[in-house]
Amino acid sequence: MTQQLTDLGATDPPAHLEELVAGLEPGGSVTRVYDRGRHPTGRQIDAVVVVRDARFADFVPVLDPLMIHTFGAILPGWHDLSAAPADGARSVHLVARGDALLRWRLQVIPEGAGASGPAGHPRPAPTTENHVAEVLVRLHEALERTGEDRMLAAYEQISLALDALAAVTWSMIGTAGAGRGWAELDEALAATVLGRRCLTALRDLTSAGMPAGVRELTGVIADILAVVELTAPEVAQRWAGPLDSYRRYLGIWDRTR
Repeated sequence: MTQQLTDLGATDPPAHLEELVAGLEPGGSVTRVYDRGRHPTGRQIDAVVVVRDARFADFVPVLDPLMIHTFGAILPGWHDLSAAPADGARSVHLVARGDALLRWRLQVIPEGAGASGPAGHPRPAPTTENHVAEVLVRLHEALERTGEDRMLAAYEQISLALDALAAVTWSMIGTAGAGRGWAELDEALAATVLGRRCLTALRDLTSAGMPAGVRELTGVIADILAVVELTAPEVAQRWAGPLDSYRRYLGIWDRTR
């Protein structure tokens, strides 16, 4: 069932790709899995999953439980709701393998999708959980890029993680946060005691500057997770176990406990 979407040249597909294919095949919903070939470390997955048209609407909502229970994702994935409809459903999942946490990027499309994409399947509304998941995915990638000494790529991911954190904060206030950004948060947070605590924490984060290396970045990640617990306490409580696992995999367990 696995097919290659791009010419990988000398790059071999990651070993976990066959595991993905084997785990998706039994239900009969998936007809093909294409490897995009964008996995320079050899451990990540970037794949297109083609689903039978009649099952697409039912498959996408169960993708998170499938990734958790079948493949060992530590929490629900980040679903990129900014993707164009023609791109289907895009998500990134943090999957545990041994002592490593891997990013599996999936693009799920219906078998008969044309230029207009999977019409008739509206995107879900943004949720606090999805914003938090984006924060975690972005920070995971930032740490990996820092370890590769790709500091500008790491900076991009940190910036995107902070934007997602702003969306989490807007959700705490009770306003949809997607696209609102930072501009009005000063006034919005100043109205309550909890808001002022969040405002102080966010100002400290945004004024800290770019971390110089892995050690410094793990400290920033610990601080961001503390803000997540402050701004999204219900999500943090539901995800307490996965967040502890996330800290351990990223090497910040001792700092936060």
